[in-house]
Amino acid sequence: LGGMAIADGIFDVDANYYYSTYIDQLRPIHYVMSIVKGVVFGTIVGLIGCYKGFDTSFGTEAVGLSTTETVAMASITILLADFILTTLFLPI
Repeated sequence: LGGMAIADGIFDVDANYYYSTYIDQLRPIHYVMSIVKGVVFGTIVGLIGCYKGFDTSFGTEAVGLSTTETVAMASITILLADFILTTLFLPI
């Protein structure tokens, strides 16, 4: 709905046309892929966050450092996981 609103409001693409082409282009694999990726990405963030949280030293400085490391590690891991999952679901 957000994409349709932007296409209609900003790019002057008729909402009916957007909806009809949207329906024509999507396949069931796209829905499955989005659910699998969401679960995998959430699992990655949760596991890395828990690992770094349990590995944190005492003190506020250590918490800030662990938070920064968690964000960096999760971002890179999600980027790699996205590449791998996209390659598995949509081979060229």
